[in-house]
Amino acid sequence: MSRHHQNYLLLAFSSILVTMFLFFIDEGYYDFRWMRDGGNWLIFMIYAGLIYLGQRLVYYLIQRYYQGRAKMVLSVLGGSALGVSLVVTILVGLM
Repeated sequence: MSRHHQNYLLLAFSSILVTMFLFFIDEGYYDFRWMRDGGNWLIFMIYAGLIYLGQRLVYYLIQRYYQGRAKMVLSVLGGSALGVSLVVTILVGLM
């Protein structure tokens, strides 16, 4: 497996972890009861997909300037923030 594929898998895994954390703290329940409802899984995949998109965008934009762990850390942190911002922007736009 190439290094880029490993990095993309790491970004996908981290986007799922960030999304699980967001769903865990949602509405103050601090549990995973949301997993019982199929509709929540659809929203989960949308959240994770947008966060992953943000991470891939940051990864693409900074790959010339950073190498190694710094690139991945910045991609995960910056991309997660960008992805969550995308989700919030879309949700506010729909309301």
